[in-house]
Amino acid sequence: MPGLARQEGPCHAGPKIFSTRTMLNNHHFIFSTKTSTTVLILHVKIIIPDSGKVELRCLHDYIGITSGIGLKAFSSDSTGLDTKLKANRPSETGFDPFVNFSGVVGSNLFSLGAEFAFDVSTQTLAKYKAGLSFNSDFLIASLTLNDRNTLRASYYKAVNPLTRTAIAAELKLGFANNGKTTFTVGGQRALFPSTLVKARMDTEGKVGALIQQDILKKFYLTISGEVDFRDMNRPPKIGFSMALNP
Repeated sequence: MPGLARQEGPCHAGPKIFSTRTMLNNHHFIFSTKTSTTVLILHVKIIIPDSGKVELRCLHDYIGITSGIGLKAFSSDSTGLDTKLKANRPSETGFDPFVNFSGVVGSNLFSLGAEFAFDVSTQTLAKYKAGLSFNSDFLIASLTLNDRNTLRASYYKAVNPLTRTAIAAELKLGFANNGKTTFTVGGQRALFPSTLVKARMDTEGKVGALIQQDILKKFYLTISGEVDFRDMNRPPKIGFSMALNP
């Protein structure tokens, strides 16, 4: 489930580890300690000059918890800022503190998780997500609530592993004032061992398809297209991509 803490497998005893990583305008400092059943990770992330946060992660065989605090830059001149909120700002620019928490519990078959972020300055819940998933060799299903505005249910079933035939469906419910309900269905099948075809359509009149060609099991060529039958004045979308899997 995107956005939720990731569950890790069993851990093995080992020495303490310290690592640091620096990128353009980004600095990461990671401290980790492992035991036979638990991993503790302290992650310090600094993005210059926009934000920074400190997270503590605790990973066990069947549970993962992440909590942290951070600062995010703001500008009172931003058009997206509420008028009342602008009046309460002591200056034009500054940093807003926030607190985030996420956790997941489960196994390889079933998992349940949640994530939220709290804006300390405005005392509002800036982000909220929750979800559950079921994973097996023949069926994958999930139910996710995003920011209390969208409920998404998805279903994937492998029909024939030999031909990589599978079917999938997704139902998206919007709870906002202009929320929409969209249902999407799709499928895939390997025409040849190295050629995979996928297609999908939804209730908004969009139909898409792609052909993926595997060359020497290392290099992939993909051609995709999409047509919106509700807006025939809009030209179809055509895409081409290449990927190398070392």
